Amino acid sequence: MRENTNKPRYRALEQSEPLSRRTIVSRVVLGVVGVALLAGMVIQFTPNLGGGGAAAQVEGKRLFTVNGVPVTERELDRFRQQNQLFTLNFDGTVGQDLENALAAQVILIKAAQSDAAKIRISDGEVSEQLKQFRASNGLAKDSDFLARIQQAGYTDASFRETLRLQSQIQKRLKEIQDGVKVTDAELKLFYDLNKANYRSEERILARQIVVEDAKVAAEVKTKLAGGSGFVELVKQYSKDEATKTEDGALGSKKGEKKPGEVTALALPTNVATAAFKLKDGGTTDTIADGGKFYILNVEKFLPAGQQTLEEAKTKLTEDAKQAKANGAIENWIKTLERNAKVVPEPDSNFSYFDPSVAKVGDAEIKLHELNRQVYNNPQIEQFLAQGGAQGSTLVEQFFKTQTLDNLIKQQVGVQAAKKTGQPFIGADADVLNAVQQWQTRNVTVTDAEIRKYYTDNVSFYTTPTSANINQASFTSLDAAKAFRSAFITQGGATSPKRLRSKKARSRNSAASPRKALIQHSKP
Repeated sequence: MRENTNKPRYRALEQSEPLSRRTIVSRVVLGVVGVALLAGMVIQFTPNLGGGGAAAQVEGKRLFTVNGVPVTERELDRFRQQNQLFTLNFDGTVGQDLENALAAQVILIKAAQSDAAKIRISDGEVSEQLKQFRASNGLAKDSDFLARIQQAGYTDASFRETLRLQSQIQKRLKEIQDGVKVTDAELKLFYDLNKANYRSEERILARQIVVEDAKVAAEVKTKLAGGSGFVELVKQYSKDEATKTEDGALGSKKGEKKPGEVTALALPTNVATAAFKLKDGGTTDTIADGGKFYILNVEKFLPAGQQTLEEAKTKLTEDAKQAKANGAIENWIKTLERNAKVVPEPDSNFSYFDPSVAKVGDAEIKLHELNRQVYNNPQIEQFLAQGGAQGSTLVEQFFKTQTLDNLIKQQVGVQAAKKTGQPFIGADADVLNAVQQWQTRNVTVTDAEIRKYYTDNVSFYTTPTSANINQASFTSLDAAKAFRSAFITQGGATSPKRLRSKKARSRNSAASPRKALIQHSKP
């Protein structure tokens, strides 16, 4: 690790005022994706076996400890090789950021390992994971497997221990998720703020007759027109065994003969198109689809609409529990990082610089949190890999500032949410979005306000002028003048192609200085 001697240029911010209009409009792109990245970071550290290295037994000197667990030079290098971003070489602030981001990731993983150490993983579970690992990497032969892990600096025993640690963390995460319970109040608020996600599609209650011959289908239609009952004809003619025993009922529960609600996706395309046109119910014409012939009797059409909380409860509970679990995992990770005891070894030049870069009320935003949001962005990684020094400058001067502003807004939102007394759930970014929705839930606009907004922002709703440009170049000024005269006389009907006989030729590029150039445009 490089020793960090230059402190980054960040401002310490004290910000505790309520959410402003600007804050409400500005959305933070973090949330569930951010939590998923954090969770993945602490479990996806199966070694990268692609690179070479020193002998497996040589771990190098110890650099630092996390909660008493040592981290060696070799181990740190293994973590570095797993992420291309950490192999990039930059000077200045970005270079320091990458070193600190790598250290922060290792510290988090070690802290998670320490927290999950009490979880028991059997030798059989480790052996099964090892078996899957070898199969997925084409390492059936013991010699191939050993050669590969030795290249990455592992022995068989140390590699198995890595898999064991990974399994412990996975189980710890599952414990956190399984321990989440959603209260009725949380469920109600989550529903109120996410109603758009719980709308029913168009549905029908219907019965069907399916036959395999067009003449038979015509016979069925004739009998229906003559007054025969639909269920009676199902029993007599239908070849669809799945619905025939249920009197042709679609979507019925097993053993029942009452139609259940079905959406268009439950039916063949042509059948759905015909059936869902019957908004007032009725019987379809014969519909050919997939070599079969269908006749449907639509008993009731149910339009799309807002589901009630009870109607949406199954999926709603699942979604709310996942959101609350995201918040629980995020809090777990914050606790691990806050309580991690990082101690450099006396003979090591390791330095971990993690100051506060902003303060919102009593909450601090640390440098490692900012770096994580910046450098875990795949676009930033690609930008740095391709942009070199220029990319580094833009990251430092633009992207980091923008990301810090977003983190500040996020923390302002979290604190504002607590003051409302409402049972918001989720990771910090989810809570920000939720409190924004809650604070603006009763906002309405008048026609006059809409007109004024349009007048003040008419450029947003203006279609730019456009034109199709044709260009013709000529070998002489006389030819150019003749074309211009003919073009004006004929009202623009003359084109370069029509004047090829006059030695004109179309060009996509500008004419040379020696040639006369005439352009015309059609709006």
